[in-house]
Amino acid sequence: MGCRREARLAALFLANLAALLACAERGLAPGQSVELSPSRGILIVHVESPHALDKLWLGNGIAVDRIPAGGSLRLVILPAGAYRWSRIDLASGVPGYRYWIQMRRDPHWEFRVEAGAMCYAGALLLEHDSGPGRAQRLFPRIVNRSSTMLDLLERKHPELLLRHPLRYTGRGRDDFLSAYQTVVRGLRESEALQPMPEGE
Repeated sequence: MGCRREARLAALFLANLAALLACAERGLAPGQSVELSPSRGILIVHVESPHALDKLWLGNGIAVDRIPAGGSLRLVILPAGAYRWSRIDLASGVPGYRYWIQMRRDPHWEFRVEAGAMCYAGALLLEHDSGPGRAQRLFPRIVNRSSTMLDLLERKHPELLLRHPLRYTGRGRDDFLSAYQTVVRGLRESEALQPMPEGE
């Protein structure tokens, strides 16, 4: 009986892990609504890259899949907790060849996902270093571009902004998002206090 129970628990764990990986790779479609469980949050994956990415890895083995070149926004549901960006797999376009960038263990790449919230940890920016006499290389860094992110989010997922608080969970602080949340909260409260029209 003990072996059977352990086997069922192992199968359940693998099924949950597979579902989590699939969700992280696909992300939420524009306009898609979601009900968050009490222990999960939404990570806003904001990438600006001159090249398409095959996968963007988190330190615990979860990957965000197939990110196009240019500015991209992806929303993924993750368990609340601490994370870090660990590796970038570039889309090589050449069968049999793989290119990747491994991040060092550094607080620069760390962020949090908070339960019940949409969490922004900055934009992952990839830039070329093509100085004189050097081969062209890509260098990643995290920059806070919350105003650009918010513009993309309002166009692709406006309904989620009405349902979930927006938090900055990267390094440092973001006064812009804090002010935005204060304004949104004030608008919600004023709408809730408005009297209902007669006859309704």
